[in-house]
Amino acid sequence: MSSLKGIALKNRLYVSLGPHEDLLEEHGIREPPLHRDPSYVRIHLLPPDGDFFSAPSGWVYEVMQDILPPWYVAEVEKERMWVATCAWQKSHVFHGANGIAIDRPGVYLLRNCRNVRLGGSSEIYLICRSHVTEMGDDVIATRVGDGSTIDVMRGNARIESLANAIVRRIGASASIVGMHEGAQVGVATDEATIGAMNNDARIETLAGCAKVGYLYGTASIALMRDSAQVGEMWEQSSIASLEDDATIGAMRGDTAVRAIRSRSAVGFVAPRVSLPMSAAP
Repeated sequence: MSSLKGIALKNRLYVSLGPHEDLLEEHGIREPPLHRDPSYVRIHLLPPDGDFFSAPSGWVYEVMQDILPPWYVAEVEKERMWVATCAWQKSHVFHGANGIAIDRPGVYLLRNCRNVRLGGSSEIYLICRSHVTEMGDDVIATRVGDGSTIDVMRGNARIESLANAIVRRIGASASIVGMHEGAQVGVATDEATIGAMNNDARIETLAGCAKVGYLYGTASIALMRDSAQVGEMWEQSSIASLEDDATIGAMRGDTAVRAIRSRSAVGFVAPRVSLPMSAAP
C-alpha cells in the first residue's frame, strides 16, 4: 500500500488504498475486452516516503494504463484526483485525534491518537504512537507499533504485525499473527491465538485455551496456565512457569523452562535445552 489508487470515470472518481481490481469490482465496473476502449482510467497518487499523513499537494500523480478514453485530460483528472484524495484523507487518516470511534468498512491510518475505539469490519493499515481502548468485532490491523497501546482485543479482531507496542488483553477469538521487537501482551485468554513471537516479544500470562505457534530468538512468556499451548520454542526463547494443563509441543536450541507444575507437559526436548531440576509443585 505505497499509493492511493483511483478509478476515474467520465463523471465519477473512486479512491482506495486497495488494488484497482477491488475498486472495479466494488463499483461494478467491467474490464473492456483486450483492454481496448476503456471507460475508465487507472491512476494513483504516491505520497513521499509512503507518508499518507502528508499533504496530498506533494504527492506524485501517475496514470497506470496505456490506452486512454477520449475524454481524458491529464490536468483535469489530476485535479479531480487531488480533490478526492483530500476528502479521503479527512475521513480515513487521523493524526492527533482524541475520542474517535471507527466502525465503518474502509482502510484507516492512525498516528498520535488517543482513546480510539475500533469496531465493525474496518481495516487499520497503521497504528502509530496511539492509544486504542478497544479493538473488536472483525477489525484487522496490519501494523501496530512505535509505542502504541491497545487495551483489549475482542471478537475476531486481528493484528498482522505487533512491534514496540503493547496489547494489555487478548480475549475471545482475537489473534496476533506476529509479535516482534519489544512487543508485549499482558494477558492472552480464551481462544486467543498468536502465530509467532520473535526477538524481545513477551507475554505476561497465557491462559485459558490461548495458543502460541512459535517462540523464536529471545521471546519469552512469564506464565502459562490452564490449557494454554505453545507449538515450538527455538533459540534462546524462555518460559518462566508452566502450570496446570499447559503444554509445549517441542523445545529446540537453547530454550528454557524454569518451572513445570501440575499436569503441564513438554512433548519433545532437543539437545541444549534447559528444564527445571524438579517438576514438583
